[in-house]
Amino acid sequence: MDSLKCTTSYTFLLGSGAINWSSKHQPTITLPSTKVKHKATIEATKDAIWIKQLLQDIGQVQLAPTIFNCDHNQSCIALSHDHKFHARIKHIEIQYHYICEIIKKGMVKFQYCNTNENIVDIFTKSLTKNKHQDCAS
Repeated sequence: MDSLKCTTSYTFLLGSGAINWSSKHQPTITLPSTKVKHKATIEATKDAIWIKQLLQDIGQVQLAPTIFNCDHNQSCIALSHDHKFHARIKHIEIQYHYICEIIKKGMVKFQYCNTNENIVDIFTKSLTKNKHQDCAS
């Protein structure tokens, strides 16, 4: 049954180096993929806010939003930005409002990244030799 659990992952880069990453199985089997991706988005957003605060504490204020290049389905990105999907996600309402608030404050921004261009896969997935070399370069 573990093979039915989704793996969610994210990586934070500062300059050209990875400073934080996570890759883990979801604790439960979840049917809607948007819900799984949204859970990962919430965890990554919380880490982004923590890193932003840490940088501020050492005198490196980040004025621009943290950009999330998401290679998952676009419904999760739309969910983070648009209230019209609210009726479909009542079961994750608190987290939904947290993400919307953080986006409105300009602290994070989500944009789609084609999975073939996602360089952080080197930290989170088994890759072919060519994909590994592309990510490493």
